Amino acid sequence: MPYVALVKNKTVCRTDDIEVLGVYEDITEWDITQFARTHSPLKIATTYDSLPRVVSALQSIGIDPYKELFLLVDEWHVLFNSYSFRHRAIRELLATAARFDRATYMTATPIEREYMLEELRHLPTCEID
Repeated sequence: MPYVALVKNKTVCRTDDIEVLGVYEDITEWDITQFARTHSPLKIATTYDSLPRVVSALQSIGIDPYKELFLLVDEWHVLFNSYSFRHRAIRELLATAARFDRATYMTATPIEREYMLEELRHLPTCEID
C-alpha cells in the first residue's frame, strides 16, 4: 500500500477474525518472522517501500513468498501518480512484484491503458462494476 495510514487502517479496521500485520518504518524483521511463524493464514499489509524487507524476512525463515504467497498491490494508480518523485521505491516495488507467481494490482481509480506505467501495460485488466 502506498501510505502508512492506509496500512494502519487495513490492520485495525477489520470485520473478520483474521489478524493482519502492518509493516512500515518501525516494524522489525523479528516482528515479521514472529508473526509469520504464529499466524495462518498469513496476511501482511505493507507499504510499497517495505515490501523488499518483508520478502527478505520471510525468506530468512524458509518461506518463499514468490511461490507461496499472493501479492496484492492496492491503490496501484498511486504508482503512476508517484513515479516521478518516488522513482526508486516504485521501481523496486515493480521489480519485486514481478517475481511473484500470483499478483494483482487493484484500484478503485481506473487509469486508461495508454496512461498506465509501461511496466504494467502488458498485464491483463478487468473491470468490476
